Amino acid sequence: MITTDETTADETTADETTTDSAGLRHRPHDLTVEVTTEQGARCIHARGRLDWVTVDRLRPALATCRGESDVVLDLGEVESLDSAGTGLVLSSIARHTGAGGAMALVARHPEVRQVLLAVGACDVAPLSSSVDEACGRLPSAAANPPA
Repeated sequence: MITTDETTADETTADETTTDSAGLRHRPHDLTVEVTTEQGARCIHARGRLDWVTVDRLRPALATCRGESDVVLDLGEVESLDSAGTGLVLSSIARHTGAGGAMALVARHPEVRQVLLAVGACDVAPLSSSVDEACGRLPSAAANPPA
């Protein structure tokens, strides 16, 4: 990573669990968000669960990228994505590309990739397995190939 502009972290560690009223154990709703610049693109890295509880932790990072020409939304370490998270991803893609920017997605978890493919996110924002690959698929990379 080249530069870190913003980090939002939850106090809960991934090893902690909670028990609900039925006695079922659950991992906490945690999401860590970091914004960096890599290969000339603004990269938003999310780690954890992107769901109705955590979606507002990602929203400010997406807002900081308004006006950027190239954005990578790195969901490579997101392990689950519910309808609220999917809605935020789709609206962010629409808002960013509608303003003339380009966005690429990164996802490695099979269920997250399946959701992104099923809702058509990848029809507008190419889906990759790594940030490097995603940066290479943005229009600015095609216009400025490495020497």
